[in-house]
Amino acid sequence: PRPRNSWVIYRSKQSPELRKLPQYRRMRESDLSKVISVMWKALPPDERLQYDRDAQREKLAHQEMYPGYQFRPMSRVER
Repeated sequence: PRPRNSWVIYRSKQSPELRKLPQYRRMRESDLSKVISVMWKALPPDERLQYDRDAQREKLAHQEMYPGYQFRPMSRVER
């Protein structure tokens, strides 16, 4: 698996928090992602930097666990 980027880390943190609120409980994941995307874009740079650091840490840990890993997406035919 690939390491998570800063957006994915942010989304994985925000999703359960938003699901606690009544207006988001039954929302589809795709719609919830749109809401979180707006929140992400409004996030101040200093807060966003923390998620960038978390992503960098995950990337380094991933490199240690899987040295030489290279992402190779498969076409639909290969799946």
